[in-house]
Amino acid sequence: MPLFSSEKLKQIKAREAPAADRPRVLLVDDEPANLRMMAALLEREFELLEAPDGQAAWELIESLAETESLACIVSDQRMPRLTGVELFERVQPVMPRVVRIIVTGFVDVDAIIDSINKAEIYKFIVKPFDANDFKLTVRRAIEAHQMQRRLDANHRELEAHNAAFRRFVPGEFLQHLDRPNILEVQLGDNALHDMTVLFADIVDFSSLAEHMQPHEIFRFLNSYLSRIGPVVRGHNGFVDKYLGDGVMGLFPKSRKHALDAALDFRRDLVEYNAGRARAGYRPVDVGIGIHSDLLLLGTIGETERMDTTVIADGVNVASRLESLTRIYRTGIIVSANVVSRLSESDPYSLRTLGSVRVKGREAAVEIFELFDADEPSLAEHKRRTAGDFVTALAAYQGGDFATAGRLFEKIAALHPDDGPAAYYRARCTALTLNAPAEWSGVDVFETK
Repeated sequence: MPLFSSEKLKQIKAREAPAADRPRVLLVDDEPANLRMMAALLEREFELLEAPDGQAAWELIESLAETESLACIVSDQRMPRLTGVELFERVQPVMPRVVRIIVTGFVDVDAIIDSINKAEIYKFIVKPFDANDFKLTVRRAIEAHQMQRRLDANHRELEAHNAAFRRFVPGEFLQHLDRPNILEVQLGDNALHDMTVLFADIVDFSSLAEHMQPHEIFRFLNSYLSRIGPVVRGHNGFVDKYLGDGVMGLFPKSRKHALDAALDFRRDLVEYNAGRARAGYRPVDVGIGIHSDLLLLGTIGETERMDTTVIADGVNVASRLESLTRIYRTGIIVSANVVSRLSESDPYSLRTLGSVRVKGREAAVEIFELFDADEPSLAEHKRRTAGDFVTALAAYQGGDFATAGRLFEKIAALHPDDGPAAYYRARCTALTLNAPAEWSGVDVFETK
């Protein structure tokens, strides 16, 4: 049977916070004389609650658990139904910060050690005790509680600041600079790492934006970016930068993580566009370029304003490959640096697109399209015509534009959405009419 009436518990709970500057202390003892004596010693300094045994105290504590308004509990050890240590073992999970003091008339070393270990007792006081020592012990307990509360508040504030900083500087970036937190970062910090870079960008974003108000542009971009960021993180990558409608993600552990992220986002784009269609908006397309290289991560700027950045030829290449998705009309273009680390057992559908030389780079880059996330009939078409495509591309690279053109025409005619086949068909027509004096088999792109 509960020792506190429901009405009494409601009255106590209604006093969710103790009076100003008067910490709340719960006294527990099955001897009324002991309760009166402890109360007389403490009532001038603290707001007191009293319970006649451990079970009654537990009922009271359960009613206060959500408010955590208790600072200290002073409990007798030997009581019927629930001992002091048993009470504190229950208290610890629900009120971990409340300071716990055991008062007992029995000197039992094993019991003292057991209570300290099991219930995290602050002090163990033996009766009879000195009144001044008792008051001093409770004061010190309250001071310990208040200090812990301040430390908790400071910790929460620090965590909030760190969370805010992580929104601007990824924690993974700091880890690769070997800096434990943002406070340790110095201008000029840098580190070289082998990583995979993923660039994703909305196709024809300008034409979308010109029909929007400024606030609509921000709402649209945040709606879109809120989908791609979690995909990158979900595949062990991190977002280095949001570049307007573009995203630069870094994958430090595995090239396959970048490929999986790209495929998942292209698949998610189908669902995203379905939602836009239901709302009466036009669909969006996203091109993705992926390249692996040694990247230099570091900080640049000056003492009053610095930023994190990645400096590497690989960043330029990944960005250029993303741009090529518009020309080849395919969703994902991957460099040979990525593909070369894959094994034949890796479950990716790749089709070579030949070699290109992109703006800002002298060396050619062999590129592939990753088409597992294509519309099913298009993906099946690309698998079925893979042999003819390789033959046609070899003829093209060898300068036999007529033969290559016929083969690409045949492939393109089988599916209207085969962008790379249509691109090479057009290239063969143009080069047949105006063949270059010297032909390396490499397409050169001088624009971004």
